[in-house]
Amino acid sequence: MVSEELGVRLVLVRNNAIGRDFNPRNWRITRAQCLLIAGGVVDTVTTRGFLVVTEPYLETGWAAVTIGNSATTLSGTNVAFFAGLTGLDRLALSTWLRQQGASVIVVSSRTAAEEALTSGRADVLVTEALTAREIAAAVAGEAVWLPGAGARAPIGFGMWKGDLTLERAVERALRRIAADGRLAQIMERYELQPIEEECRFCA
Repeated sequence: MVSEELGVRLVLVRNNAIGRDFNPRNWRITRAQCLLIAGGVVDTVTTRGFLVVTEPYLETGWAAVTIGNSATTLSGTNVAFFAGLTGLDRLALSTWLRQQGASVIVVSSRTAAEEALTSGRADVLVTEALTAREIAAAVAGEAVWLPGAGARAPIGFGMWKGDLTLERAVERALRRIAADGRLAQIMERYELQPIEEECRFCA
């Protein structure tokens, strides 16, 4: 949609490292390979060290998924944990879950995460927020933020420093896409249902 707004042809260069690591330095991408970096560009101090990041169109962070669970505490509950995308602070999350008195079950895939939740083996699933939104839609559950487990991280597009003309054009395109409802359509297409702002599990 951004390329259509700009009136340019879209040529994709795929990089599998983007889905495994939030640190763009580890992606080994150069200006010669691409002008715009999309997917997994988290707005952090590290990222802004060498990239310009657009206004966010999504946020990530730790979130919880429940199915028909009205509990307000994690104490004594079985919590399935699926890391999803890497880059979030797992140590802070682990410390916070222990402080809440939760019993943690580590699962290694989205399928296993859904199974643990739907089978009742876990009362709550904790995972990266984008994954949480998708799983919540798939299992007819509810996703809530876990701000006590660490700060949220905004996600946008990345561009190389100095490309001011492109940066401004992309920012304008993103604003138009959001304003006329196309961004909301993308969220619906990928079943990215909203995450509840009020955290039930925050003491």
